Amino acid sequence: MGLRQYIIQRKIAEAKLLLGSGQNKIEVIAGLLGYQNPRSFLRQFKQSTLLTPTEYRCMLINDKTAAK
Repeated sequence: MGLRQYIIQRKIAEAKLLLGSGQNKIEVIAGLLGYQNPRSFLRQFKQSTLLTPTEYRCMLINDKTAAK
């Protein structure tokens, strides 16, 4: 794995944590991770996870609800 892929992997991992907290808008998360354009973040996240950030967040919420 090259440096670029490693950085992307780390950003996606951090994004997953931030999305799980549910406290920040996706645009804010993109900015926190260094993306100047939220669309770039959306595209990279979907390419890496096969889900949009919104879909990922909904999946987490549904998993938490089902576990109760």
